Amino acid sequence: MTGSVVKALRELPLPVIAAINGVAAGAGAVIALACDFRLMAQSASFAFLFTRVGLAAPTWGRRTCCRGSSGSAAPPSC
Repeated sequence: MTGSVVKALRELPLPVIAAINGVAAGAGAVIALACDFRLMAQSASFAFLFTRVGLAAPTWGRRTCCRGSSGSAAPPSC
């Protein structure tokens, strides 16, 4: 369900602003991060349950883009 909400947020023609006052956890954090702007209280924070789940870092090092890069997942050629 969160994926369709994020897709709908990204397709809106106007900017979306998230106001975070406290802890944004799980799907709430994902939705807040999908917004165009985030206004956060000083005490606000994000929390994720599965912090060790995700994509592995590229094997070609820290450099992930270069001049003229298309942003693809392929290693940079420059």
